[in-house]
Amino acid sequence: MKNVLILEDDNANLGILAALLRSKDLNVFTATTALEALNIAQDQRWSVDLLVADVRLKGALSGPDAAVALAHRVPSVQILFVTGLPFNDWDEHDRMSLGLLPPDGVVLLEKPFFPATFENLVENLLMRATPLPEHLFSETTSPSLNPRAR
Repeated sequence: MKNVLILEDDNANLGILAALLRSKDLNVFTATTALEALNIAQDQRWSVDLLVADVRLKGALSGPDAAVALAHRVPSVQILFVTGLPFNDWDEHDRMSLGLLPPDGVVLLEKPFFPATFENLVENLLMRATPLPEHLFSETTSPSLNPRAR
């Protein structure tokens, strides 16, 4: 079963997105701040296959900040940004953060959107989320950095 972490500071949107994904039999974890999302992602019992994140969040860190930190821990993670903010209106720091992410694992979906559009994107991204080959990890690799150890 695939694991999805939703990072959204609007509780109504968070509830809708989580319900849509749970109806697809996905393990869904939710967070309202980037720090909370990163704490959830540190859990050694599972690995994040997909991060669904709003761009602008309450608190010091943004969705792109959380995505960059998570991608360093789980290189195979797919990222779906859902935002009502057009890309040209993102602040410079967040636009530059995208350059630190793998281009083939990041998708932007502007709000509002149809639920079916969201579900199709999630399904497509999860099909691309594949664990890294075992030979890339040595015995000295920290379990927190090894997605297969989760």
